[in-house]
Amino acid sequence: MGEVHVVFTEFVSMLTQETRVHRILPLEIEEREIGGRAEGSVSAPLPPYEFEPAPGAVLDLLLRQYVRGRIWSMLLESSAAEHAARRQAMMSATDNAHELIGQLTRRANSARQAEITTELTEIVSGAEALERKGDEE
Repeated sequence: MGEVHVVFTEFVSMLTQETRVHRILPLEIEEREIGGRAEGSVSAPLPPYEFEPAPGAVLDLLLRQYVRGRIWSMLLESSAAEHAARRQAMMSATDNAHELIGQLTRRANSARQAEITTELTEIVSGAEALERKGDEE
């Protein structure tokens, strides 16, 4: 007998996404006892039901709807996890870009300041040279 497993990414939080493997077929049946007593609970017989159409047809329809619903839920989880991962990546890229812009701005300002200082030094040196030339004449 075969099993159907689905691998999907589960959204845990904006910073955490986890890969999950979930078995959707065959179904796991949980038996629960009726009655709220912890000790000495007795299983009550299930009330008889009449199915129309046949129980097999109802089960087939419900099983298809259940599987579609589970797969849709897993697709939504994966989509949310992908969006969160993309958002985190874009935030990191934006932060890195701002940091790089700051570094490059400081370098450009430093280079501009060095250029201005050089020009001022040349102007002052030229003015002093003209002044000395004027004093010699």
